[in-house]
Amino acid sequence: MSSYYQVDRERWAKMTINEQMGNIGSEVGRAIIAHRTGNKDRVERAIDRAVDLFSATVEALVVSANSKGVLQTGIEYVRVSQPQKWGRLKEWERKKGQLRSGKH
Repeated sequence: MSSYYQVDRERWAKMTINEQMGNIGSEVGRAIIAHRTGNKDRVERAIDRAVDLFSATVEALVVSANSKGVLQTGIEYVRVSQPQKWGRLKEWERKKGQLRSGKH
């Protein structure tokens, strides 16, 4: 069972990159704990939240060295945790290419 989650983008954008990554890490940790206990519903919800937070972070970042690292981390996390979410991955890969080429 998947529930749609979306963080308040304005509030999220006001947080520092360290605060954002800390929150993402908390969701990743929740997914790991839920996986260890066999709670598939909680795993999926935590992954959904983590993926949304990665997206919100990418949207909030100005073009910087951090944006490329966050994008790559998010891409790898989705590949490992939920490869069926390729739509979001394709969007992130496109943004990563734009950052690489200087187009944004």
